[in-house]
Amino acid sequence: MKRFLHTLKYVFPYWRNALLNFLYNLLSVLFSLFSFTMVIPFLGILFGKQATVDNPVPFEFSVNSLTHNFNYLLSSIIKTYGPEYALLLVIGIVVIMVFLKTGLNYAAKYVISPLRMGVIRDIRNSVYNKIIRLHIGYYSEERKGDIMSRMTSDVSEIEVSIMRSIDIILQTPITIIIYIISLFIMSYQLTLFVLILLPVSGLIIGRIGKSLRRRSSEVQRRLGVLLSLIEETLGGLRIIKAFNSEKKAETRFWQENQGYTRLMIKMWRRMDLAVPMGEFLGTIVVVIMMWFGGTLV
Repeated sequence: MKRFLHTLKYVFPYWRNALLNFLYNLLSVLFSLFSFTMVIPFLGILFGKQATVDNPVPFEFSVNSLTHNFNYLLSSIIKTYGPEYALLLVIGIVVIMVFLKTGLNYAAKYVISPLRMGVIRDIRNSVYNKIIRLHIGYYSEERKGDIMSRMTSDVSEIEVSIMRSIDIILQTPITIIIYIISLFIMSYQLTLFVLILLPVSGLIIGRIGKSLRRRSSEVQRRLGVLLSLIEETLGGLRIIKAFNSEKKAETRFWQENQGYTRLMIKMWRRMDLAVPMGEFLGTIVVVIMMWFGGTLV
C-alpha cells in the first residue's frame, strides 16, 4: 500500500485530467441509467400490455414519479400522433442516451491518457536520475541486468498494474454509489442481500490477485538475472571463447531461462484462471440473486 501511495504522488501534477475524468465518468454513469432496461416498461404502453396513463403526478426524484410522468407523456403522444410516432420517440431517446453514455465514457478515457503516460514518463526520468546520482560503489555490488530490468520491465509493470487502474479508481466509486442508490430505491431487501453476497466472491478473487503479485515479483527478479547473464556474456565473450567455456555458459543460461519460463507458465495459468473463475462466481451470485428475488416476488 505504501508503494501505491508513493506512486500516486506522480499523479498530482495531472489533477486537471483526473478531475475531468471524474466528471465525464459521473455523467456517463447517469446516462447509463436510461439504457434499454429503463425503456422496457414504456414499451408496454405502445403494444397494449400496460394501461395508458391519463393524469400526471407531482414531480419527484424517484423511479415511480419519473416512470409515471414519462408514461403519461408517452400516452399523450400516442393519443395525439399515433403509436408509430411514439415508438420513434422511444427509439430516439435510447439512441441519444446510449450515444451520450458511450461518448462521455470515451471522453473520460481520452483525458486520462496524458495522466497515465505522463506518470510513467516521470517515473522513468526519476529512476534514471537516481541511477546517475548513486555512488559508484553501488554498481560493484549490483548487477547491471537488475538495473536495466528496473528501468524497463519494472516501470512497464507499474503501467500495467497501477496506472491502468487509475481510470478504474476514478470511475468505480461513482458507478457503485449511483447504482447502489438506484438499487435501494427499487428494492432495499434485494440490495442488502447482494451487498452481503458479493464480498464472498470478491474475497476468493482477491486471493488469486495476491498470488499473482507474489509471482510477478519473482518473475521480475528472474528477468533481471537473465539480463545480467546476457550482459556478462556479451562483455566477456572473448574470455569465454578463449577458455572454450561456451557449453558451460549455454548450460547456465539455459537453466536460468528454464526457471524463468516455469514461473511465467505458472503466472499465466493463474491469470487465465481469473476470468473463468470470475465468470463462474458471477453466475453463482446471479443465480442466488434470482432465487432470492423470486421469493420476494
